[in-house]
Amino acid sequence: MSEPRSLHLWCRGSVSPPIGQTSLDPDPEHVRGAHLQSLNCETIRCLDGLAGRKLEWWACRDRAGQVTATFYGSGGLAVSVPLVTSGAELIDYVRCDVLGRPLDHEEIEHRPRAGAGRRRTTPLDVTAAEIGLDRRARGVLANLPNSARRGLLHPLYTRGERVRRCDWHYEGVPAELSMFLLYLVGDNHLTVAYGRRTIPVGHTTATAHWSLLVECRPVVEQRVAVLRYPGTR
Repeated sequence: MSEPRSLHLWCRGSVSPPIGQTSLDPDPEHVRGAHLQSLNCETIRCLDGLAGRKLEWWACRDRAGQVTATFYGSGGLAVSVPLVTSGAELIDYVRCDVLGRPLDHEEIEHRPRAGAGRRRTTPLDVTAAEIGLDRRARGVLANLPNSARRGLLHPLYTRGERVRRCDWHYEGVPAELSMFLLYLVGDNHLTVAYGRRTIPVGHTTATAHWSLLVECRPVVEQRVAVLRYPGTR
């Protein structure tokens, strides 16, 4: 599926700090419910209608202080991006990758023992670079269990696809991420991992416990809505 040039409007890595193997330290100021209330009701309804039954979602402020939102649902991945205008008009640009039924669906319960060694570099690290993930994205991905990373990367790699868009978000406290969502959009397929992470007493980030759902779904269509409102947010 070719990528329309007019659709290259994206916010990547909304809340993640600079990376080595990224430390997933949530920012208490990034609370999705509070940010979602800043969006116009029509924009929220549009996101709901395009995404279908929500499976996971987030809302946050970008570097310019504008609110963006991402809904991943049964029908697709819908993202709203505010467009800055010079006049008194506010524009929300909503894009949706309409998705088919999951081709792969894996439930992952990762429970390493306390004191287990730090994860070593694997062929998955090479795969991530080969399909086009930059250093920041690879750093976030490096936190996940190998089974989750494999589920995100291999469906695109084996089909010869490159990552065209990637984003992630997480919220909670250092010992417990109450939500985590990362997606990769390739040429014709999307892979996604969502769930939560806990660090039990006696454990470190290297032995964190993860509960994740990992899916691969075909991108069957792309839809766009442009919503215009008077005034400013």
